[in-house]
Amino acid sequence: MSDASPPENLGKAAVGRRRTSRWRRGFAIVFLLFAVAVAGALWWLKSPGGEAWLRQKAEEALNDAMSNGRAEIVGLSNAGLGELAVEKLVLWEGSEAVLEVHEAEIAVRLLPLIRGEVRVKQTSAARVVADLVREAGQLNLQRLFEAAEE
Repeated sequence: MSDASPPENLGKAAVGRRRTSRWRRGFAIVFLLFAVAVAGALWWLKSPGGEAWLRQKAEEALNDAMSNGRAEIVGLSNAGLGELAVEKLVLWEGSEAVLEVHEAEIAVRLLPLIRGEVRVKQTSAARVVADLVREAGQLNLQRLFEAAEE
């Protein structure tokens, strides 16, 4: 009687192919999950909730950069990946508006914004209104961003 089992080296080759196939499937699944997560995050950033979160992050980053004032952003929308459209941006010193930027399109880097930093690549605005006052050799706009004295 002959033994119908395959030779030993053919069995090892089949096991090796199965392991490689498992790794490929595993990698494909991980890649697909990552792609779905990125697509979901981008979809969420375009939603009203995502745009509100982006506006809050942008305001926080500007307010952190300003030692003597505050920023207010009205009507921020996510125009595209890394592109924001702002109806109105106002920089305040007390109750006085120092700078108003209307209908601005701003290209920012998203990763620094998530970390609380604003890195602007390019910007354009339809109208800019500045109420600049020089006191003691310094403009009020400069005072908004000067380092806090310790």
